[in-house]
Amino acid sequence: GWNETTPSSHAVVSDTELRYNSQNQLVARISEPGNYQITLQDGTTKQISVNDELNPITLDNWTLSIESWTKPDDPTLLTTIKKTKLEPIQLNKLVPWREIQGLKDVSGIGTYTTTFQLDNWNQQKGATIQLGDISDVYQITVNGHTLQAANQIDTNVDIGAYLQQGENTISIKVSSTFINYINSITPQTRSGKVNSRENQDYGMMGVDGVVS
Repeated sequence: GWNETTPSSHAVVSDTELRYNSQNQLVARISEPGNYQITLQDGTTKQISVNDELNPITLDNWTLSIESWTKPDDPTLLTTIKKTKLEPIQLNKLVPWREIQGLKDVSGIGTYTTTFQLDNWNQQKGATIQLGDISDVYQITVNGHTLQAANQIDTNVDIGAYLQQGENTISIKVSSTFINYINSITPQTRSGKVNSRENQDYGMMGVDGVVS
């Protein structure tokens, strides 16, 4: 969890990982009980003591809903995209779309949704979600609050301000490119050669999502 919020500032010495949260406050990222010290740029020090065991929550029960993008039924509408809602899929492991039955050639927008319980929660603890690999652009909503544009490289996201005691719901919307669908309808290039371009990995993959 996140512990010991300090005023917006920067540290010169710390024996634990530090980050800025969504309120631009410097906070300590602590994963094990113990005593920690942070020295700020003005020479002041912050002492942090953590006694509780910090138990990460693995999110391993996701529902994936996909809006599939294909060419329109009317061939004269070349500038439009046909959008089709696919049946939701239950996932207990996050893998690329192309490894999921029926999604090998699908392009579009996927929304991953999961719920989990937090007992004895207070926002002073704070929390991040570790999403692992994601392709392509993604957006996170926590308990109805849509977070600002996510860092597409660093997929460890501060969500502590939006969590609550009891049940929590997280949705992650991921958009893809059009390549996998295009591959499925163009077995040959314009010059007549076989299309050898491989399908891309879309969606969330690598880890199941961990709140800590």
